[in-house]
Amino acid sequence: REKAEIFVQSPIFDTLTSIVVVANAISLGVQTDYMSKHLDLDSPPLVFRIIELFFCAVFSIEILFRLVAFRLEFFRQDGWGWNIFDMLMVAIQLLDELIQATMHPDSTSHFFDLSMI
Repeated sequence: REKAEIFVQSPIFDTLTSIVVVANAISLGVQTDYMSKHLDLDSPPLVFRIIELFFCAVFSIEILFRLVAFRLEFFRQDGWGWNIFDMLMVAIQLLDELIQATMHPDSTSHFFDLSMI
């Protein structure tokens, strides 16, 4: 737990997290632009799906690191509102992935489409 806390509070962790957030935003922008230019497509190409799963995994791992490091303090420390918001966004994305995994393979519907959030 102590090592996780040291890592989560390090400038490297903050920098990496910031880079991932910006990369995710750029990816969403590129995907949105692509889909707006290809209105005949029902769903984005596979590469966008893979990128989306990658970011889902990275953000899930980030939240897990923070929960391991801070435990219940995660919900009481400065910025607790953002922590809960981040955790809810990851939980909703994981729920969406779970629902997609259990749906028929030809289905393109999303329970929650967080790509615009």
